[in-house]
Amino acid sequence: ALKCGILSANKKQRKEKKMETKTEAQQYEIVRQTVTERKNSHISCMTGKQTKVIVDVPSGVALDYVALHNILNSELVMHINYNNGDYYTVDGILYLRNKLVRCPIGKIGKVVIPEGITEIKNSAFNMCKDITSIEFPNSLRQIGTHAFSYCFSLKSVDFGSGIEHIGVVNPEQKECLESGQDMFYGCRSLKEITIPEQVKSIGCKTFHCCGLRKINLPKGINEIGAYAFSGCENLKEISIPDSLLKNKNNKTISNIGLRYVEKVIVPELTDNILHAGILITNSFDSDIVEIVTPNDTYYLPRYLTETQFSKLTSSKIKSEDFLACKYSILPVIGDYATVKRYLYLLRNKRGASESVKEQIKKRWKNIIQFLSRGNDSETLLELIKTDIVTAEMLEYVLQKVKDVTLRAYIMEESSKKEKRSILNV
Repeated sequence: ALKCGILSANKKQRKEKKMETKTEAQQYEIVRQTVTERKNSHISCMTGKQTKVIVDVPSGVALDYVALHNILNSELVMHINYNNGDYYTVDGILYLRNKLVRCPIGKIGKVVIPEGITEIKNSAFNMCKDITSIEFPNSLRQIGTHAFSYCFSLKSVDFGSGIEHIGVVNPEQKECLESGQDMFYGCRSLKEITIPEQVKSIGCKTFHCCGLRKINLPKGINEIGAYAFSGCENLKEISIPDSLLKNKNNKTISNIGLRYVEKVIVPELTDNILHAGILITNSFDSDIVEIVTPNDTYYLPRYLTETQFSKLTSSKIKSEDFLACKYSILPVIGDYATVKRYLYLLRNKRGASESVKEQIKKRWKNIIQFLSRGNDSETLLELIKTDIVTAEMLEYVLQKVKDVTLRAYIMEESSKKEKRSILNV
């Protein structure tokens, strides 16, 4: 009798468990049966067909966040309709009270976040590969980490007029790496960004590895976190406002990740800009960076040793006798920067110092070899037209240059110099 009772109890437990499982299965079946194609033909979420679908969760069906998360993380799902308790959807995107929780991975096109939303949660749009633009409400105050990472088709972002801090600023590089902001990581279609006037700071690694070619920073921004633009290989030019450069704390733009920038526009050359990540230590790449102010232009070798970098100051760069070769790992790159500065001064009818001229004359063979290898033919042509280049130098240039068009220009200039030499005699 005891054995029979145990078996009966076990049978009853199995039956109750089966009923519970069935109820849960039925709940999910309701969801699966209400998945529809955009053309309203019924298919199953689980068929594996690569068709964007809409999920309609019937009124009264309550799903926990795990279940909702599983639906939203399916590449098939472009839209979900759900309203139960604190969770609800607007335009197919899931919200929890005043927070945007998750966008369906399969979402397509433009996203407009409604007014009243104050926060975008971590990874809310992560892997949403087909959204093309997003518009923030003026009520927005906070954006989580990885919020838009891997949004490969995202082309434009309208930040609205409310948010003042985009990401978390942490001047300690190590801590910044550990925090892993990466808000727009991998958004390769995002070519241009305009940061609105009310924004005071941009956080660590915010635009890490984006496709940015241009970024417009507001005049009132006062801090940018480390590595904010690191890995942006197409970002060749940036304008940095006065509010960042004159802040006494040079960590306001410390190593913000401008390794690939070729031209930096600033209201004034200060020491702060030297710490912004445009200069790299202990690398041997042949590259220079142009720093443009309203009244002057400077050229620096990008790659320096730690010792050279520690000795470099804005006051030294502004000096008439500044020789960039003293601050370059590769002396010829320093010479190249010196030549660019020399030519700039000539174009603007400003005389170069004798020490600069002597440095070019001393190193002219190395300079010409470097330029003639195709590194900068325009600078080579401009240089050979100056009085600093003699007929002897031009003969040497002809021996090194193989390009037919370039040789023709050099021969023409050589002929002009010979005629001037005869007339002077």
